[in-house]
Amino acid sequence: GLWNEDPRPAWDSDFHLDLNLQMCYWGLGMVNLSETGDSLVDWAWRLLPQARHAAEDMCGLQGALYTCVCDAEHLGNFDDLFMLATGTNAWLAQSLWQVWEYKHDVVQLREKIYPIVLAIGEFYEGFLREDLQGQFVTAPSSSPENMPSGRVIGTSLSAMSTFDIELLRELFANLVTALTLLDVDAGKRELWMNILHKLPMPTINEGGRLLEWLDE
Repeated sequence: GLWNEDPRPAWDSDFHLDLNLQMCYWGLGMVNLSETGDSLVDWAWRLLPQARHAAEDMCGLQGALYTCVCDAEHLGNFDDLFMLATGTNAWLAQSLWQVWEYKHDVVQLREKIYPIVLAIGEFYEGFLREDLQGQFVTAPSSSPENMPSGRVIGTSLSAMSTFDIELLRELFANLVTALTLLDVDAGKRELWMNILHKLPMPTINEGGRLLEWLDE
């Protein structure tokens, strides 16, 4: 922050999108403070041009990429803490959509929330790839701050994590819902329904455990 005493503060004194930002807003709608979500919407709207640039500059893709590390005025790199948390982009979209679910402000949905969530969805349209089973997966991916076992170098890089699967399923389901609510982009429905159809289900192993990644 501006008045931070440290030239290199802990965790960069930033907005981390792999939980830290979202957890500040989770309970607010439940306790009738949903208007406080406006600040989150306004922040994401202000940084949308940067997120569009990041998608193109870092991944060569259209849409918007809100990187894991941000601050009040800027997007940063993916993350300097050994992970490439590409699913956090969709996690921000979830938080923005929840502002709509509690406030039901159609003007805000149409003018700010939907354009941001749409741009995030357009990023994943290009980022998802078909695996050998014909499923859409994210790669690279990570399950933030959790590393596959047996690695000499500490990194959480992986193919699609369960974290990504569930956030992306919610993202595209919300976009399909928005088509009806706003009567927009009807031509996208088939594409988004196809993505939803081809997203894998989370893996449950023989012991009945929900896995953190598609593979054991």
